[in-house]
Amino acid sequence: MLAVVLALVSAIGYGSSDFAAGLASRSAPVIQITRVEEGRFVAIASLFVSAGPILLALLRVVPNAIKLGASSGNAIQQSALARSICRDHLLCFIGIAAFVGMQLARAAS
Repeated sequence: MLAVVLALVSAIGYGSSDFAAGLASRSAPVIQITRVEEGRFVAIASLFVSAGPILLALLRVVPNAIKLGASSGNAIQQSALARSICRDHLLCFIGIAAFVGMQLARAAS
């Protein structure tokens, strides 16, 4: 019972940190679009690049982490779910890395 509670708390904490990071990265390009006249293309592109990982985290990663934390299913199903979460995190990392790269390139110019 204790292991289930700890896994659930871990999944909720991890999911909420993903959600908070998504909110933080989503608001930055919105502020740039409304405040900056020049370089608007990069700001709009950044908004769309960051939207993919945010939506992926909201729609797949968090629900899958909650399922994994609840320990529903057998070991094979849990392993497949964990691999799915890992794959989604790698995709999120690539998207956020592209977002950061765009922001750094824009700041350097």
